[in-house]
Amino acid sequence: MSTEIKTWQILDGKLIPIATNLSKEGHTEPDDLESWIASNPEIVGPDIMVIGRQVNTDSGTVDLLGIDIYGNTVIIELKRDALPREALAQAIDYAASVAGWSVDKLNDICSNYRSKELEDAFSEAFPDVDLDSINLNSTQRIVLVGFSIEDSLKRMIKWLSEHHDVNINAVVLSYVKTKGGDELLLRTVVINEDIARERIQEAQKKKKFTNLTPIDFMNKCVPELRSFFQYILDEAERNGFSIYWGTKSYSVRMYLPSEDAHASFLYCKPTGELSFYFAQLRLSDEVAKDLRKQLLSYGIFRESGKKTLVAELDVNTVGKAKEVVDFILSSLKAFVENPEANANYAHSDAE
Repeated sequence: MSTEIKTWQILDGKLIPIATNLSKEGHTEPDDLESWIASNPEIVGPDIMVIGRQVNTDSGTVDLLGIDIYGNTVIIELKRDALPREALAQAIDYAASVAGWSVDKLNDICSNYRSKELEDAFSEAFPDVDLDSINLNSTQRIVLVGFSIEDSLKRMIKWLSEHHDVNINAVVLSYVKTKGGDELLLRTVVINEDIARERIQEAQKKKKFTNLTPIDFMNKCVPELRSFFQYILDEAERNGFSIYWGTKSYSVRMYLPSEDAHASFLYCKPTGELSFYFAQLRLSDEVAKDLRKQLLSYGIFRESGKKTLVAELDVNTVGKAKEVVDFILSSLKAFVENPEANANYAHSDAE
């Protein structure tokens, strides 16, 4: 026995069964179904961004690879017809392979597919998430997608999710082409999405990630840059900004009263990397463009997508980096104190 969705159309007060499928209408899994889901992955689950299609692993090829809002990788396996129980073993094998991938490998996949860096794509998809608060690929999720599902597979999915904390779900679709020619995709899920989300959130809480302390950071820091990163901490505090200590870096944050939230804008890594991040600042396009131009004029940043500038510092660039930090902090402090009067603050001349 298997579960599938059947559809009837109401015409002239009567129910007319619609018996259509992808193949009858000339659609295929790789050419059509993949493209549809990649264009709006919400149909297979909330808060998922697709970063790759037909991604090769040691175990085979993943149809769609995604990242969710918590930084988990999402293996999306598609079947044009019924989901057999064998699909579960296949997807688990893919997940086991992806679990060993580095952030750099995921970044390469994302760059090839989306033509932008992973951090930049993530920031655009989930602008309210502080990148330093998540650990990419610490957990893998599995989503099986088909047009019906065997009862035995449904039992296994529920058992793995309920008793073994495996992040897995199945989506059952129904392709419909109405008498008028409209094409629709209907869906149901094996595990209620609210319940699935709660389980994912609970799994996140159980993870033991240790945030850096100031001492940890300085111990790991490039020796010749310690005084510079301490300078940022001191100046941020003096100008009324707060510091968030993540697992790999610290970020300088400003408070946004209109949203009652903090926005991280400056990321500091002990390896000597300094990043300016636009996504959370809620700047207008014009102001962001001007600020970006000003920062690039200092000659130490490289562009990393639309929302991020990155500088790799050393003893030769640290002096200019201090000028950049002073400019950023003074500009954003003015913006916070009087955002309307300082709407064009980025027009001030950079030295």
